[in-house]
This record gives sequence, structure tokens and C-alpha cells, in this order.
Amino acid sequence: MQVYIRTPARLHLGLIDLNGDLGRMFGGLGVGIDYPNTIVEATLSKNTIITGEQKELATTITKKFFEIYPIKTQVHINIKQAIQPHTGLGSGTQLSLAIATALAKICKIKTSTKELSLAMGRAQRTGIGTAIFDKGGFVVDGGKNIQTKDDTSFPPLIFRQPFPEKWRFMIVIPKTEKGLSGQKEKNAFTKLPPMSVEEIGKMCRLTMLKLLPALIEQDIENFGEALAKIQIITGKYFA
Repeated sequence: MQVYIRTPARLHLGLIDLNGDLGRMFGGLGVGIDYPNTIVEATLSKNTIITGEQKELATTITKKFFEIYPIKTQVHINIKQAIQPHTGLGSGTQLSLAIATALAKICKIKTSTKELSLAMGRAQRTGIGTAIFDKGGFVVDGGKNIQTKDDTSFPPLIFRQPFPEKWRFMIVIPKTEKGLSGQKEKNAFTKLPPMSVEEIGKMCRLTMLKLLPALIEQDIENFGEALAKIQIITGKYFA
């Protein structure tokens, strides 16, 4: 038996609420893009082995999967292609879900993408990467419920729309220091001051009354204007 998984990359286009006074945090906007990709092949094997790109990380992900699902099936995981890490393209989520999905299929485990995402420690802030892995498109999630005491709440998907095929993104990765990730990123988020409700209100209004209608009507000018304004608000806050 062989399982082949090919994922999109994702662009995360903004966090809507970094205040939390309504009981939910983050909320996200994002879109799947069809290149670059993570490609994973899994086959039954005499011993569990990992080959290909990002071997160390793939080994860690595979071990975590078998800790959660203690099945004795032996597999060969080959990472034929991987999205470049720490470049804002969702490489960690796509690799984790690609491996977990391939293993679940080859081990005949009945589960969902959402369940695998939580099990693999993804969706800590938004479910954008998970939703895009699942079905692609332009997606909006409704934020993480911060009133729950455990870490099992998953941001609800509140909007998904196929992205216009004629629209294009140009991806430019500057040759600068890599951004924060892992524990350093988590620590940075805990130190952020609450975003003002006025700024959150602007982004919600831009999203609901300009960005999403323009996407549905395929009005690229208004879509671009709304997205640029959301990005500027988000960028100033994180700066």
C-alpha cells in the first residue's frame, strides 16, 4: 500500500483580534496557493524509516504520531518535497498534517483533519493552515475560544471561498534573518499588549464590507485595497 500527499502552501493575511475582550483571540484570514508544495509518500515497510527533505523534523512528527496512536505498523516516510521553513508559507503545519494524514490512511485510522491538527499540536492560534490543507481556498476563522481551560478548542471556520483562478500572487522571500518560531514565537505573543478595539473594528469592517464582498464579486481592486489596509494595521501592531 502506498499513500501520496501533496499540500498547498498558505499565505496568512492577518489576525483579526489581538485583544480577546469578547472571549476569543486571533481569528485569521488566509489563502492557499498551489506552489510551493510539500509532497509526502508513505509505504508499508519492514522497519519505520524516514528519508528525503527535512528528515529531522519529519522524524519528530512521525514519533509524535505514534505516541498518540500507538500502532505497530512499520512505514517508510519519504519527504519528496518540502516548503521552505520559516518563510511565512505554513511549512510546519503542512508537513505535520501531510505526514499525519499519510500515516492515518496507511494505518487505517478513522479520524479528521481537525482531529489530526489538534493531536499534532497545530492550530495554537488559528486554524487557517489546517483549513487550507483540508480544502484550500480563501478562508476566515472565528478565533480561538480563550474561555476554555484546556487546549482542545479549535477555531471555527466561518468562511471559505474558492480563490479566483485569474488572480496571482508574487511571492518574494527577502534574504534577511528568519522570523521567530517555536517557543520564541510563543514568548513574543505573550508579551504583546492588547490591540485597541478601534483597530480591531477597522479590520472587521474592512473584512466584512470590503474584502469578502470584493472576493465574491471578483473585484480585484477593492480586494487589494482592503487587504493592504488590513496588512498595514497588522504590521504597525507587530512592529
